[in-house]
Amino acid sequence: MMVGKSIYDHVDGKDFESRSYRFRSTEEFELEREERKLAIKLLRRRDDILKAVHLFSERFLRMPLTESSIEPILETLGHAAEVSRVYIFENRTRSDGVLATSQRFEWVAPGIDPQIDNSHLQELPWLEAGFSRWVKTLRRHELIYGHVMDFPEPEKKFLSDQNIVSIMVAPIFVGSNWWGFIGLDDCLAAREWSQIEIEALKTAANVLGAAIQRTKAEKALLESEKKYRLVVDNANEGIVITQDGKLKFANPSIAEFTGHAENSPKEQSILEFVHPDDRKMFMEHHLKRLSGEEIPHPYSFRMVDRKGHTRWIQNNGVLVEWEGRPATLNFLLDNTAHKKAVDAMAESEAKYRQLFESESDAVMVFDAETQQFEDANPATLDLFGYAKAEFLELTVEGISAEKEKTRTAVGKVIRDDSPSTKVPCATSKERMAPCSRVKYQPVNLLPETVKR
Repeated sequence: MMVGKSIYDHVDGKDFESRSYRFRSTEEFELEREERKLAIKLLRRRDDILKAVHLFSERFLRMPLTESSIEPILETLGHAAEVSRVYIFENRTRSDGVLATSQRFEWVAPGIDPQIDNSHLQELPWLEAGFSRWVKTLRRHELIYGHVMDFPEPEKKFLSDQNIVSIMVAPIFVGSNWWGFIGLDDCLAAREWSQIEIEALKTAANVLGAAIQRTKAEKALLESEKKYRLVVDNANEGIVITQDGKLKFANPSIAEFTGHAENSPKEQSILEFVHPDDRKMFMEHHLKRLSGEEIPHPYSFRMVDRKGHTRWIQNNGVLVEWEGRPATLNFLLDNTAHKKAVDAMAESEAKYRQLFESESDAVMVFDAETQQFEDANPATLDLFGYAKAEFLELTVEGISAEKEKTRTAVGKVIRDDSPSTKVPCATSKERMAPCSRVKYQPVNLLPETVKR
């Protein structure tokens, strides 16, 4: 029998004398609290990773893939996933026909040894180095992840020399070609990779593949009309020219968008492929562009393929002349994965907010520099008797009867969480002293609210 303070749950619907009570120990109660904290932590990590992937999509839809554009994104992803390293490798077939890979970009957390200057990671021959398993797996569009100690001996030796404890890598494809991979390292602990982390890294790899394809396309367009035609026909984006509501030109990628055989959509009405609920909006934009009016640039609509599947398409169009008459040149990007990531992020935020609002303990978030409160759950407001707007005008010391102790406790949290600037704290009603002598005990309840 467990010893501890008794906590009773009663069954409603009965009078007081006949109610049934179940004994719960303090240990059980504390375990449930820890499980709630873990759930909040995982939701916040999910939220941060989805934001990082969203930033990936936004950044590389607008600009080419360069060192200056990619390194800040790798840093954002590294902080969101709470890993030691994030890096990108590029494959190349050597003059002797051997497939090799080289590290191109890297971000490392403070205190972690960088590997960007490691000569063993340049022109690394996949098969000769003992990574044939990786080649087979990554070429199948699958991920490699797990604890290094569980990997085959050649892989384990090579990765352990880089102090890697757990690893996850996802292949990057440009078109149908395996271009390389993006990877995450944990050098501090044996880590179990969650499904959201796996899906997020897979999405990031897909976005990078599209960005690399786009960068190559843009360079090729500047070289010659012949190369321009080659790029258009092989671009991942759908490229169409519409005139009088009909398709006058469509590149081969449109076949994938519509589900029709290559070149069959030509001379058909573009509205046949637009979702019925979006057709009016689509035609309004088309006519406005033909008349020279400004419209959202770019904008999204839903496309329905031949099999009835709905895709979210981002349309970036311009007014052109086709055979001597006005037409619109449209670059169509399948934005379905990005839309799902945004929706999942919104769902995650709603779940986090539900947990935050329903937490029975008082939970507060404040700025470490100013000690100004930035958020508080209903339990906090009930405990102190403030409306939320009133409470958010207060500081930590402003509600403390022992300011010197409060200042010391807050300072300790700041030092422990350095370089954090947002500090979460919780105060249990059961730990509260009388109102004239309120004591705070900051705890790391919501670590993902801390800005890095």
